[in-house]
Amino acid sequence: MQLRKVTLEEILGEIEELPSDWMDEKARALESLIKLSLGRLRGLNRPVMADDLLAELRTDPRFLEICRLFLGKGQEPAAHVFCEALGVRVSWTKLQAMARQEPERLTKALDSLKFPELIQSHLERRWQAEDILIERYKMSRGRAIAGQRRGRSLEDDVAAVLKELRIPFDRGVSFLGKRGATAKCDFAIPGRDRPKVVIEAKGFEATGSKLTDFIGDILKIAQAKDFHMYFFLVTDGRGWHNRVSDLRKIVEFHDENLIDMIYTRVRLSDLAVVIRHIWENE
Repeated sequence: MQLRKVTLEEILGEIEELPSDWMDEKARALESLIKLSLGRLRGLNRPVMADDLLAELRTDPRFLEICRLFLGKGQEPAAHVFCEALGVRVSWTKLQAMARQEPERLTKALDSLKFPELIQSHLERRWQAEDILIERYKMSRGRAIAGQRRGRSLEDDVAAVLKELRIPFDRGVSFLGKRGATAKCDFAIPGRDRPKVVIEAKGFEATGSKLTDFIGDILKIAQAKDFHMYFFLVTDGRGWHNRVSDLRKIVEFHDENLIDMIYTRVRLSDLAVVIRHIWENE
């Protein structure tokens, strides 16, 4: 099947922000804990005291995470603050263990850091303290989760296209190619053993080592690709605008027929048409 060549300018014109949902199961559990814990503290109808913090730690040691969010710091910076009050030098993980095993000791440190007053001051403000803590959590761990999910979202979009076509495929496998060579790919159609089509799908909102690794992965696939195989690349994300030279290199691979076609999210319908044609006619 003859495919037209796509240009660097076309790809840059199509690239858009990748969607993401930052909240995973761990985040949802903490959100629930924040609402329960702060609901109890607000329901005291009096100033928060050290014994109230101890009660929360005994109810759920993850209250330490809530204290960190009140502090407005990441885990390791918060660990330094807590350790200074405790007179020890341990990691955040060790502090989490202390919350389970020695809540009284940890409560004394929180009291010395004036956490009862800090929490009370937040509870008395007009906005909901829960909203602020969840937002801080989002900006720390949530940001990392969002980045991971952006990367997977493009793969999921491709998987949805293939499922709608009702064409068999293997996902996240090493395929068997030219002269017994193998390489990892995100999709192999109809399967990993000498497939008709291999697809690599990666999105980038940020630049860095992962993007550099991506180019290496592309070359490995191109080198293992057999003569009867098609190699399609699906990519998107604003990270490419800061690494145009790398994207240009990938387009050169396309011009040299190492990559048969480069798709973005806006042209996934074109990918579906091409794959259906290959499946039905080749």
